[in-house]
Formats: sequence, structure tokens, C-alpha cells
Amino acid sequence: MPRLFVERSIEMRELIASIEEGFRKLARGECEMPLRSIIDVNRRGSMLFMPAYVKPDLASIKVVTVYPGNVDRGLPTIFSLVVYVDTETGAPLAIIEGSSLTALRTGAVSGVAIKYLARRDSRRIAIIGAGRQARTQLLAALSVLPGLSELLVYDIKADKAVEFVNWVNENNMK
Repeated sequence: MPRLFVERSIEMRELIASIEEGFRKLARGECEMPLRSIIDVNRRGSMLFMPAYVKPDLASIKVVTVYPGNVDRGLPTIFSLVVYVDTETGAPLAIIEGSSLTALRTGAVSGVAIKYLARRDSRRIAIIGAGRQARTQLLAALSVLPGLSELLVYDIKADKAVEFVNWVNENNMK
């Protein structure tokens, strides 16, 4: 259920604009983003810690675990969590399921790139890899290039590509 809440909490156009403003702030030196720290855990997986501060009023840390052996357990390889903190008091403001947030952010970053680098009259898009982020990247592309009418999709696992195309069709993204 947390995943659905995160995915439905913001429109892609709004997120693209927010990411674009974040890039501007980064370029102006208004962000602190130290390199991520990585801890190996019992040779089974890794924990990654990614703090960020966007001056003056946004601070967060993303905690990611990567456990490749989870595939054999029927679990996702990656779990993540984002904690937002009040910059005045240090009090936690929100704890957000991070995998959905990351997929949305990745899609929105693609949307910013497409907005500035794609031809305005583009009609065709190719997506390589039909996993979770493919969906948000397509949503972002459609947000900035509403004239898209042809989708080419490839995944090393053919059933994943078919599943993605079915999702596109079920959501009327023609």
C-alpha cells in the first residue's frame, strides 16, 4: 500500500518541474550532497546512506539495502526508505517508501533531459528495460512530448516487455 500512495501523490509534470528546479539549485551551490556511504553486511548485501540538504529548508537521508540473494527468496533485491527532516528542529517530518520515490525521480530526471534534448516533433520513443522505472520514464516522456505515438520496448526477458506493453495498453497510453 505505501507504494501506491507514493506513486499517486504527485503528477509527473509537477515532479519534472520540481526536479528541474532542484538541478538549478544544485548548479547555484544551494545543495549539499556528500558521497554516499556504503557498508557491506555479512557478505550478503550492502547498506547505502545518502544524505542531502537543499538550502534553506529541505534535509533528507535515503537508506538503501541491496541484497542480491533476495531473488532466491522471492523478495526485491533493493529496499529503500527516505526520511525528511525539519531543518529548524531536526524533527522527522516524513518517512517515505524509497523505491517508488526513486522510480518517480528517475523518470522525472529523464523527463527533464527529454524536454531539453529531444526534438519537439518526436513521435517515437524506445525504452530498453521494461522494469519499474520504464513506467515512470514513459510517463515523463509523455508529459513533455505529448505527440508521442509509437513505443518500442525491449527487455532481456521477453515476458517483462509483454507485461510492460500490457500495462501501457491497460492505461490507455496510446
